Amino acid sequence: MSSIDVSQGIPTHVFLGVGVFLVVLPALFVTARFAGSVKIGKKLKAADWLSLVAVILLAGTLANFILIVKALSSPTTSVLYLVQLVAASGPVAASTTWAAKAPILFLYVQIFGVKPWLRIISYITLAFTFLWLLGWNIWLLYKDVPRGVITPIFLAESAYSGSVAGVASGAVGLAADVVIFLIPIPVIRELHLPLAKKIGLFVVFLTGLLAVVASAIGVYFKQLSLSGTSTDIKAAMILTLIELSIAIIVGCVPAVATFWNSFIIESGFYSMITSVFSRVSLARSTRSKKSQQSTHPENTSEYGMTAGHTYDILDDGISAKRSIRSHEQFVTAIPLREL
Repeated sequence: MSSIDVSQGIPTHVFLGVGVFLVVLPALFVTARFAGSVKIGKKLKAADWLSLVAVILLAGTLANFILIVKALSSPTTSVLYLVQLVAASGPVAASTTWAAKAPILFLYVQIFGVKPWLRIISYITLAFTFLWLLGWNIWLLYKDVPRGVITPIFLAESAYSGSVAGVASGAVGLAADVVIFLIPIPVIRELHLPLAKKIGLFVVFLTGLLAVVASAIGVYFKQLSLSGTSTDIKAAMILTLIELSIAIIVGCVPAVATFWNSFIIESGFYSMITSVFSRVSLARSTRSKKSQQSTHPENTSEYGMTAGHTYDILDDGISAKRSIRSHEQFVTAIPLREL
C-alpha cells in the first residue's frame, strides 16, 4: 500500500486556491459559450450541454479531492468514510474526463467533418474512451465497496486496485489527449487560409499540448503510487484538474469567439476603450512627426519658403502649389497645362 502524507508537498491553502481557479476559469468559458449561442439564436447541441456537465463534474471532482485531503489530514477520520471517498473519486473523475474531452471531438466533427478519416477517428475515440473508463470504474467499485468488516487486507487490496485503475484510466486519457492534439494538424495545413490565420488556428488547438503534458505527469504520479513510492497526492490532484480544465477550455474556444463578436465588440465599453486607444495613438503619432520636423528641418530659400512643395488636384482641374513660411500658409493656383 502506498504511503500518503498530505502534510508534505503543496500547502493545503495553495491546493485550494489553485483548485478553485481551475474550476472557475473553464466555468467562465462555458458561460461565454452558452451566452454567445443564445445571442445569435443558435440551437444548443450535445457538445454544449456536455461542456456544462463537464464543469459541474469538475466542481464535484474538486469537492471530492478536498474531502479526501481533509480526511487524510484528520486523525479522527473513520476508515469506512475514507474508503467511501476514495471509491467515489474514480467514477467522478472518469465521468469528468470523458465529458471534458468529448466536446472537442464533437467540435472536430462539426468543423472538419468533410474528412471521413477524421470523423471515424473522433467517433472511435469517443466510444473507446467511454467504454474503457466505464469498464474500469465498474471493476473499481466492485473492489472498493466494502462488503462486511473492513480488514487490513481489504484496505491493501482496495488501495492497489485504485492505483491499477488510476494508471489504466490515466494511460487511456493520455492517449486520447494525444489523438485530440494530433488529428487537426494535417487538416489545418491543407486549409487555404492566410498564414496568420493558420498560425492562429494552430495556437488554439496546440493549447491541448498543455493537457498532454499534464496528463503524462499525472500518469507518472499514478505509476509511482502503484509501485509503492510515496507521492504528493495534492500535486497529482492538481495535475488532474489542469488536464480536465484545459480540455473544457479548448472545446469552448470557437464559441468564445462568437461571444466576443456578439457582446464585447458591440458594447459601449469596448467602443470607449478603442476610442481612447485611438486618441492616444494619434497623439503619439503627432508628437513623433513634430519631433522629426524639429530635428530634420527642410531646406529653405533665402525668403524662408520651403524648397519642397506638394501639388493637390482640385475639383476644378487646377493644381494647388503649397508653400509654408513660418506659421502662415500660401497657396498658389497654377493651371495644369503650365506644369
